Amino acid sequence: MNLIIWGTGNYSKNVVSYFDSIGDEIVGFTESKLKKNEFFNKPVYPSEALSEIDYDFILVACRAYKEVEQTVKDKMLDESKIIYLPISWIPVRVSSGTVQLDLNNVTTSTICTVTGIHFSHNGIYTNSKEIIEFFKKSNVKTEEYWKQQDSFNAKTAVNTIAVNQEKLLEEFVLPEIKKEDIICDYGCGSGEWSRYISRFCKQCDGYDVSEKMIRTAKQLSIESEISNVNFYCADARNALLNNEYSHILMMGLLTYIDDETELISILKLMRKSLRPGGMLVARDTLSYSVFDRMFFYRKNDNYVGVYWNLRKYENYFIEAGFELLVERYLWPYFTDPFDAGSRGFVFI
Repeated sequence: MNLIIWGTGNYSKNVVSYFDSIGDEIVGFTESKLKKNEFFNKPVYPSEALSEIDYDFILVACRAYKEVEQTVKDKMLDESKIIYLPISWIPVRVSSGTVQLDLNNVTTSTICTVTGIHFSHNGIYTNSKEIIEFFKKSNVKTEEYWKQQDSFNAKTAVNTIAVNQEKLLEEFVLPEIKKEDIICDYGCGSGEWSRYISRFCKQCDGYDVSEKMIRTAKQLSIESEISNVNFYCADARNALLNNEYSHILMMGLLTYIDDETELISILKLMRKSLRPGGMLVARDTLSYSVFDRMFFYRKNDNYVGVYWNLRKYENYFIEAGFELLVERYLWPYFTDPFDAGSRGFVFI
């Protein structure tokens, strides 16, 4: 199948990186306003010339796709052959170690019910772990990425999410914290939230799977002259906690747990470790699709995230013995072809 990619920016670069493993051939590129003559050693055609080129589909790989829609109409191109990737779910057939895109049955409906892929500007979303493993060329182990990181700052990553997380804490949690409280930060990374919450309590214990992150957390605490925080390297799936805690923070941990049994086991451990009357504050990236979970894969650094279905996620907490006190939508990533975004919760 011969394909043309509309766009020569970062979105297109991301899409091309996945097509190295797919049999469909990219025969060229196009732009609304021609800026290049060649891209990835393929010709870049002016949009006026597309009617003279033999292709099966044009994949629009740019976020300003509304402008492309108008150009398509102006040039009277065959709209049945145009696929707008920012809003499209592409059905996929996986067999015998290969991935085949079904470009004849692409949908832009928010009700995506078949195994497929959404190509975003910086990675892919899919409901199939097998598809991630095909592109990754190895088994999915979400902790691998984080074990290689030595620091993480939520305000640097997505500042709006961090600001809204802090507001959630200020409104519902800080008023309940007492000076004698001992708080747990489970999945603490390099200790950003541990150091924040330590100002209001007697002690905070942070746990993380990354030895590098824990070293950074300890160093940053020393530099900040914070003495009431402790950090431990531990796998969240089988950690032995050192205390019973007044409150627990779990800011993003479950976005990296892809097994339902392990997830429930973690939540039951949190329930057991939380003192009566305590709060569990959680923040994760979740989806509002028909699937139990979605995977996000970023090829350039092998990052894998797991976006659990919102209602499924809440039910896991209830199954573990928690009650939902409040939910906040912290930041939407996108809404088409399904809703995905960062959400914050307070459970009791």
